[in-house]
Amino acid sequence: MASAEISVEPGDWSAGERESDSDFRAPGTEALVGRKHQGDEAGRTYYKTGRVKQDGVYLQTANVVASDPVAEYDGTRYVAPAGRVLVGRSHSGDENGTTRYYHAQVLDKSGKPLTVVHGTWSDSQKESDSSFVAPANQVLVGRRHIGDENGTTEYLTATLYPSAPAT
Repeated sequence: MASAEISVEPGDWSAGERESDSDFRAPGTEALVGRKHQGDEAGRTYYKTGRVKQDGVYLQTANVVASDPVAEYDGTRYVAPAGRVLVGRSHSGDENGTTRYYHAQVLDKSGKPLTVVHGTWSDSQKESDSSFVAPANQVLVGRRHIGDENGTTEYLTATLYPSAPAT
């Protein structure tokens, strides 16, 4: 029997958080599928999450880990470790502050981690008026930001697949 395709059902945008003191984590059945930001570090950041589904069953995220602090100002690309998706983000301070990303595995119906296949980086957009949502049935796995609120931001997305059956 072939494994069912994995789908992602996007939800609504989160309540906005002040960027300079933000800490957002998706519920345990969801992964990040979008982010938007308005203004500078005093502006609001919003997240869109999506519920991952296989054969009509909502899947769980597991083993959530916070990344080491990332300095965004210099344009460092943050990519979740292999086999993991983004489920949250925290940021403290202005563009020179620190960011941590929360990443997790998504488990299939039998409790095995899904396979995460990275796509390509999005086009850059100005951070102070940015809005990005992953293509249909994809989730976020990376982000890059350069400079202050007038700098650019881009995102890396991925598609989820059932794990290969054991042989």
